Amino acid sequence: NIMDFDSCSVAGLKYQDALNGSLKQAIEDQEIGSSALHNFLLNMALNNTVVPSPPTDGDDEINFSGPSPDEIALAKAAFSNDYKLIQRAGDTVTLEINGVREKYEILSIAKFSSKRARMSTIVRHPDGKIMVYSMMKRLSKKVDDDLIQTTNDHLNSFAQEGLRTLIVCEREMSDDEYQKYMKSYHDASTVMKERKRKVAKVWSDMEKGFELVGATAIEDKLQDKVPETIKYLLESGIKVWIITGDKEETAVNIARSCNLLTANLTVVSVTKCKDATSTKKALYDGLKTAKANPGSVGLVIDGDALIYALSTFQEEFNKLALACKSVVCCRTSPLQKASVVKAIRKELKSCVSLAVGDGANDVAMIQASHIGVGVYGKEGTHSARASDYAIRQFKHLIPLIMKHGRWNMIRNAGLINYSFYKGLAVFLPQFYYAFYSGFSGQRLAEDWVLVFYMVILTTMPPFFYALFEQDLDKETIYKNPKACVEYRKGVLTWTSFLYWIIAAVVHSQILFWGTFALFYDDTSNRLDGSSNGLYNFGTYLVTAGIILVLCKLAMITRHWTFVVPIGLAFSAIAYLSVIWGNNYFIVNMINVTERSFQEASYYFFCLWLPTACLILDLGVHYAKRMFFPDDWMILQEAKYNSRFVGQTKQTFRLNSIA
Repeated sequence: NIMDFDSCSVAGLKYQDALNGSLKQAIEDQEIGSSALHNFLLNMALNNTVVPSPPTDGDDEINFSGPSPDEIALAKAAFSNDYKLIQRAGDTVTLEINGVREKYEILSIAKFSSKRARMSTIVRHPDGKIMVYSMMKRLSKKVDDDLIQTTNDHLNSFAQEGLRTLIVCEREMSDDEYQKYMKSYHDASTVMKERKRKVAKVWSDMEKGFELVGATAIEDKLQDKVPETIKYLLESGIKVWIITGDKEETAVNIARSCNLLTANLTVVSVTKCKDATSTKKALYDGLKTAKANPGSVGLVIDGDALIYALSTFQEEFNKLALACKSVVCCRTSPLQKASVVKAIRKELKSCVSLAVGDGANDVAMIQASHIGVGVYGKEGTHSARASDYAIRQFKHLIPLIMKHGRWNMIRNAGLINYSFYKGLAVFLPQFYYAFYSGFSGQRLAEDWVLVFYMVILTTMPPFFYALFEQDLDKETIYKNPKACVEYRKGVLTWTSFLYWIIAAVVHSQILFWGTFALFYDDTSNRLDGSSNGLYNFGTYLVTAGIILVLCKLAMITRHWTFVVPIGLAFSAIAYLSVIWGNNYFIVNMINVTERSFQEASYYFFCLWLPTACLILDLGVHYAKRMFFPDDWMILQEAKYNSRFVGQTKQTFRLNSIA
């Protein structure tokens, strides 16, 4: 998001270090093209909507604010060469040129839009002359062909350096033409139907017949850690595409600097296709190259080719794009950005797409993807406000996806599986008991215990699990991008869900039949001659069930913090409070809890039954870790066992990411 004016081409001459006053020096030395330099600097100083503000305390420079960092970069470049934008008050702009202040009247502004891809300003000079300053390529036929060719060569060299380029042009407008334009503009801007289209047509009719002044080259600096972040994403098995409005040379250069198009990739170029026939041929040639070099091909396609690729040859485009390791779409409009995302979503219904953007022209793409991420930057907050998640810098994608995304996926999957498990493990015995009660609806346990079981008694432990669980710490995740590959298909799968359901059924069987065996031939040895009843049976079973589900959660918890035992203790205390409250205040439960606690068999079975259930689970977990370990299990051992630390391949490190 940091734009710096780097170079320019004026009157066929290339200038470097414009921010250091090289253009001003050329004018003072009366070099060839000095008059064109004057017009060039006037264009940059006037053709914008930048607002200057006085220096703040401790700062000697004027501060600029505007809707686009490109405009600010141009205004700063003009300022550095003594064409200073001092004040903007209504329709009047004050420039200070070589120490002399002049006032220019802004008559009309044809605003920039992603569809128009240009901006023009009509200005009345102090001497009354009306000029149209623009940044576009609608030149008069009188412009010298050699100048056009030289400027194009400079533009290509700028683009190959990864710089963003603009054409600077101007023309003089007569008073009569200006009056006709203003009348047409007023009529178009006051109609009720199709106002935007008609206003755009008036602007387009005015923007023609320009004289070529020069071209600008602005460096759009990459944020910190962008190449490393993209490399990490690629190593983790995520396909990364660049969809941009920049020129082909600029887009390719940025893709190479970002490690997206590496030296070992064969680049397929589907560009400069003016019709369906040439687009089809380029796509089929690209498919042949992709088949001959599987996994080592990169695709570059421009907006002209996408017009046909997304309509007539969408199947061929999808095959080629998916066969490539990386894709760069250049010279694309906001609508095309969204169309590319929609096309891939339609083709790969099982995959999840994530779009990242930092400008208003990225909003359509962000909203077309499954997940939209907006980057707060100097191009405004449109993308951040339209996104699902907003980040400050591109490198924060790593914590967002790999850390928080991974942990939340684990937490949600564990919470869902565990919620089904804890319900089935304790309530299925009620179903088994129905066969002995003649399906009368008689409940095994007291009503309050059953009501509070899901709502209070077993709520806090899974709540803390869903907040704090993690399989690997962040340092291990950042060092091992390939550890994320195994989670690409998700954690909450039918296989894992079926495992939890089977475990719940087996555990419920052990709970019911174990308790049933104890009470089947009950002979009381109490002093008062009383025997155990239905609610004693239920108290035994529910107590063992709660101990089981709490121990089960403790066993699957991989990240213990101080809140985990607090949650377990809360559930235990809450259950004891409920059953002892029933013991004194519920008629059917009077003395039931007290008598159960006096029986040695109560303690034995409440410990033995959960142990019998969990031994099976421990066996499954042991076999999984020893013979069929997942990547995270190996990394977990490597983290906590010094014997494996030196053998762990650490492929990447982002020390600065929190």
